[in-house]
Amino acid sequence: MALDFFKKVYQEKLKKPAPFMTFILIGMQSSGKSTIVERFLRRCINIVKEGTGTRCPLDITCIHDDSKAEPVCELSGNELTKKAVGKNLSVSDVFKAVTAHNEKLASEDKFSSESVYLIVRSKQVQNMRFVDLPGTLRVHLMGLSHGLDLPIRYYLQQEQGH
Repeated sequence: MALDFFKKVYQEKLKKPAPFMTFILIGMQSSGKSTIVERFLRRCINIVKEGTGTRCPLDITCIHDDSKAEPVCELSGNELTKKAVGKNLSVSDVFKAVTAHNEKLASEDKFSSESVYLIVRSKQVQNMRFVDLPGTLRVHLMGLSHGLDLPIRYYLQQEQGH
């Protein structure tokens, strides 16, 4: 895998750990943003469906940890229920919580600019970060693009060091 080569070059040639790469996924509704994240994680984390699935930003930090044969997760977010938030969660627990949150937003016919934060520790992932944003077409048509401009702008400025 290209990421393994990148990590090896940093460790052997530069004598330091590889930096976290960040991928901010912006695109049309149902264009496969959540599916891309799940391909890297090799696990279902977010609701994937035809139409609008993701209704708030999902900020995922992956940490390679050789001691974790199975992924161990930490989930947080201001709008999640107390039951959904926690450490040492399974991927199944996270999937249920993230899906329930997105379905609740869908039942209210709304989007949220409040991020859900997920940390995944596993020997099956590379050190990287994904920000899975709601589809832009649906958000724009609902007149909510201004509210989601803020997280997009925030993530982009954060990555540029502003």
